Parts: sequence; C-alpha cells; structure tokens
Amino acid sequence: MKLDRVALHGFLSHTDTDWSPNGAKLVTLIGPNGAGKSSLAVDGLLYTLFDDARGKTDDLVQLGANDMSALVEFVHAGGRYRVTRGRTTRAGGKSFLELAVAGADGAWQPLTADSIRETQARIEELLHVDAATFETAVVLVQGDAMRFAQATGTERKRILSTVLDLGIYPKAEALARDEARSLEATSLERTGHLHRLEQLLEARPAVEAGMATAGATVAALEAQMTTVNAEREAAEARLVELAGQIAAGEAAAADVKRLDAELLAIRTRWIAARDRRDYAARAIAGADATLAGADAIAAAAAWVPDLAAEVDRLEASERRAGELDAQVAAQLARAGHDQAAAAHRARYEAARATVDRLAAAVTKLQPVDCPKCGTRIVVDQADMQGQLTTARREFLALEASAPKEPLGFALEAAAILRLEIKRREIVVDRAALADARANLAIAERQAARAEVMEQATQAKVRAQEESARTFAELEVLDADGRRGAAALSEAKAKAAGQDAFLAERDRVTATVTRIRAELPQLAREHAGAVADVAQGRTRLDELDAREAERDALAAVQEARTVDVGRRLVAAFGVTGIPARIIESVLPELTEYARQLLAELRPGMELSIRAQRAKKDGKGIVEALDLIVQDAAGERPLAMFSGGERMSVALAVAVGLSRLVARRAGTALRTLVVDEPDGLDAEARRAFGQALRVLAHGGELSRVVLVSHHEDLAEFGDETYRVSKGPQGSVVELVA
Repeated sequence: MKLDRVALHGFLSHTDTDWSPNGAKLVTLIGPNGAGKSSLAVDGLLYTLFDDARGKTDDLVQLGANDMSALVEFVHAGGRYRVTRGRTTRAGGKSFLELAVAGADGAWQPLTADSIRETQARIEELLHVDAATFETAVVLVQGDAMRFAQATGTERKRILSTVLDLGIYPKAEALARDEARSLEATSLERTGHLHRLEQLLEARPAVEAGMATAGATVAALEAQMTTVNAEREAAEARLVELAGQIAAGEAAAADVKRLDAELLAIRTRWIAARDRRDYAARAIAGADATLAGADAIAAAAAWVPDLAAEVDRLEASERRAGELDAQVAAQLARAGHDQAAAAHRARYEAARATVDRLAAAVTKLQPVDCPKCGTRIVVDQADMQGQLTTARREFLALEASAPKEPLGFALEAAAILRLEIKRREIVVDRAALADARANLAIAERQAARAEVMEQATQAKVRAQEESARTFAELEVLDADGRRGAAALSEAKAKAAGQDAFLAERDRVTATVTRIRAELPQLAREHAGAVADVAQGRTRLDELDAREAERDALAAVQEARTVDVGRRLVAAFGVTGIPARIIESVLPELTEYARQLLAELRPGMELSIRAQRAKKDGKGIVEALDLIVQDAAGERPLAMFSGGERMSVALAVAVGLSRLVARRAGTALRTLVVDEPDGLDAEARRAFGQALRVLAHGGELSRVVLVSHHEDLAEFGDETYRVSKGPQGSVVELVA
C-alpha cells in the first residue's frame, strides 16, 4: 500500500484540507503543536480506513459543524483505491463508508457493500490487515519508536505478544487449568496422557533430523548471501566508476551540442555576410551602369548655356517684332477712330480665338522618349507653346491698347511708315526658336541627371566599403568555422564511447537490481531456516519437557496428574508456548533490524537474545535483551549516543512493522512516523538521515514524518507546513 492522498472536511481542526504528496519518497509535515499535523497524517488515515482515531466519532466533527468526511487514496496490489468515511450529527447522527477502485479510463468504480460492516470487511480483506495490525505495521505514533527498545525484557515480551496476536494462549492456559483439574479427578486420563507423551517422544529423531537439515540450510544460505553481497559490492563499485565516465561523456556530448550550435551560428553569419557581399557587388554593378552615361550628361550640361543664349536671342527678336507690330497698330489706330476701333475689335477677337485654339492644342501634346538619353519628355514639334506665348502677349497688348482720337493721325502717318520699315528689317524665325527651345529642354533634363550621377558615385563608394568589410568578415568567419569544426571533431571523439558506457551501466544496474531482488528472498529463506531451527529447538525443548513429565509421571503415579496439569499451565503461560513462538520470530525480527541498522549506522551490530545466563553462572534466565555492538565493543544501549539509540530504536520499530506486514501477507509500503520527541539537535539530525536511508532503500514507497521540529524539514524530499488560522488548519507546500 502506498499512500497518495488525504482529504479532510470538517474533521477536527481541518475545515477543508486536500493533501496529495507528489512523487516524494520522504515527506515531512512540520508546524507547531496543535496545528493539525497528526490529525491529517495519523487520525485521518486511521479513521478513514478503520474508524480508529483518538476520540469518538462525533468528537472528530469540527466544532460548530454538523458534517464531517475523510478521504484516503492509495495504490495497492497494482490498483488505485479510494476510501471515504464520514459522519453527520444531524437527526441523531449517521455514518457512511464508501470504497472505490480506479478503472483503466481513470473513472472511479464503486466497491461499496450494502452495509458499513461489510464494506469495512472488504477494506481489511483488500489490505490483509485489521486495525491493530495496520497501526503496528504502518503508523509509529508519538513515543512508539523508542517504546520497544527502552522497555524491559518482560515488557518487550508483552509488546511482542500483542503484536503477534498471542491472546489465544491465556484462554488456552485457562483451559489447561480446567484440564489439570480434570486429570486430577481421573487416574485413567493420567495414564492416557502418559501414553500420549510416549507417542510425542517418538517424534524426537525426526525433529533432530529436521534441525540438522535446517542448520545446514542456514549455513549454506549464509555462505550464499556472503557471495552475493560481495558480487553486489563489486557491481556497485563499478557503477560508481561508470558514473564518472558517463559524466565525462555527457560533458563531451554537451560540448558537441554547444559546438553544433556555434557552428550553425557561424554558418548563418557567414551566409548573411556573403549575401551582403553579393548585394554590394550588385550595387557596384548598378552604379557602374548608371555612371556609364556620365560623359553624355557632362556634354549636355556644357551645351545648356549656349542653347539658353540662342533661345534668349530668338525670343528677344520675337519680342522686338511684337513691339513694332503693336506700335504700327497704335499708329494706324490714330488714322481713323471708327476704322481703328473696328479694326481693334477684329484683331482683339481674332487674338482671343488664337489663344484659345493654341491653349487647347498645348494640352493635347503627348510625351515621347528622348532619342539621346531615353528620358521621357514632351516634344512640341510645331512650337505650340511658343505660339501660345506670343499669342497671349499680342492679346494682352490689344487688351491694353485703345483707339485714339482722330487728331494727329496725319502726323503719325510718317511714324507708322518708319515703324513698318523697322518691322520689315526684323526677321522672326519661329521654327529656329522652337528647335532651340526643344534642344534646351533636352539638354537641361540631361544636365539634371548629374545629381543622379553623384548619388551613384557615392553609392558605389559605400558599396565598395561594404564589400571590403564583408570580405574581411568572411575571412574571420572561415577561420572561426575551421576552429569550431576541429573542436567539434575532438568533442565527438570524447563522446564516442558514451554508448558503450551506458550499455555497461545498464548491464551492471541490471545485475545490482537482480542481486537486490535476490537478497530479500535469500534473507527470507535464511530467516525461514533460522525459524525452522528455532522451531525445532522449541519442539525439542517441548519434547524434553514432555520426557521429564513422563519420567515424573512414571516415578510418582499419584503426583503425575498435578504435575501434568502444571506443565500444561506452564506451556500455555507467558513462559511456555507464547515464549517459544516469540523466540521463533526473533531471528526474522533480528534480521530486519540488523539490515536497517547496517544502513543507518554502518559498523553497528544488533542481536536480540531470548535467554541469558544468571549472574552466578548457574542456570539460564528467560529474557528478551537487545545486544548492541560497535567498533568499541558490546555495551548497554543506554551507553550509546542519542542518535545511535534512536537508530537502534527505529531499526527495531521498523523491523516490527515489517514483521507484522509479512505475517499479515500484504505489502504495506507506507510508514508514518508521528512526533519523534525526546531528541536533541544531533539526535534529530541522525534520525532525519536515518529516515532518508529508510525511505530511499527500496522497501518502502512513502515515509511521512510528522514533527514540530523545524530542523527536520531539511531531510524531506517534500516539506509541507501545517498552520492553524481562524478558518482551521491549512497545509502549504514550502519546499
């Protein structure tokens, strides 16, 4: 049985507690006295499984509450089980008990019987123990750990009698007394009893032969156990060596992973640098392509001033001709006001129509590619723009002029003639002006690309610098890559033997596991053989008693009835058969305790003796002594340190627990140790270390230590703090 969960609701100080230890082998519950630690780990467990707690059931209901329940989940015999027990104090009180098992899908399937008594029987049948046996084997309540070790021999026998359920023998003793009285009354029965004794004594050769066989078996098993232990020690030593070799291999494997990652990073940086280098090369090529037309652009820039001067000259001739036309028109206007006004209006309207027509034509001009540089431009083949400019000037001039009065027309006739002569002298070449303007526009556009050339030049310089940087970076990365590859090869070589080490570790681990599995069986066989020897000795002692009884009966016929009755009373009394039964289990108990003590305190030896010689050397005293020995020799238990005494006490207490569990025929793999008081700091530390050895030894799946000593928390795989507040006890995971 492995304890996995305890949930309490309205139970003593626990209002609503749900405690589930995780995968820890040793769990510590710490907190002040009265916080509710024992209520959780001891009372909750015992009440749920067996209705066995500190008080009456109604006393377990939390003050102020009417309902109480406790739930325990555990793993046992390959299955997961849940037991829930509860009580309500309403309407006179009512209790309930439920049992369930987890199915393959995780759902709980009920196993509850028709009544609480039948369900309780199913729980005890499942665990193969009753409440008393469970409490002895699983729960070491406060003070129990040291009780057996510090008791007197008589008290130890009484404890073992209780643990081994020898209560039947007092009844047998009473029956023997009745039998003795019956024998005293009937001589015939005394004779029959003598005959039965003779028959019993006939079994002596067989008993002696059985003892000889059992003794030989004990010797053979002890030799085999010595050999197996030596093999285990050699295998464990090899495991230590392999652990170092595997650790070195794992470090090398970690280096392989790290170097792989570093090489991948270098490769990534190398690819990025290569891409930047290629991008710089493309940028240089693009800049070179752009700079290929630099000469044509420079020539166009040099041609712009000449073209501009030609355009200015032609435009100046055009403006001068326009001015003379305006002057002639003005002079003609003075020739006759009416005619001038009509003529002015006609010219005005004609000029406006021309402006509208040319403006419409200009908006319809289409862009074309320059035959020299490939730039998209708008080419005005008919000089529509120039004509529009001239027409607008003429229109504005007509708009600004008005016909004069007829006075002075005669005087102006000569001026008109002079103006016409000057006008005829000025030749306006509109086609040349249009060509000059078109060429100027093309040249200016070409010259405007000089800025693009400058940008291309700068871009080329930057690209060349980037190319140089990336070439240098690639050289560094190549060197880093070569060094990394060499280091990776070296690391792989170091890690190459890891698989072989792991395979050998698995083989050696399997050997250790096999040996550890064999040792308990050998120990059980050895204990069984020792028990057989002890039982044979008990049987021979009994036969000796019967033989003495027979001799006494034969010698004193009248006294034999009383003597036989007394012997029967002694046989069933505390020094009779119960004592022999106790002696028969002592080898097994001793072996359990010795094995645990060897792990807790290497170098200490423990034995339990059922008899000792009298102080005067005459005769033997029935006893139950704990004999402890270390390198300094054999001493009374009280002469050892507190930690050593606790180790001995714990070994014996756990030995009793394991003995009860084995005799019950069940695997109770949980141990609860409640408040190991009476220890100083050094003893508590030794006790905590001993519990860790016990928890991780393999025989137990979970050990729960309950203590108000904070320093014991460090030994737990998990530590829970139990505190009590206004709402009741609270359980918190602290480590």
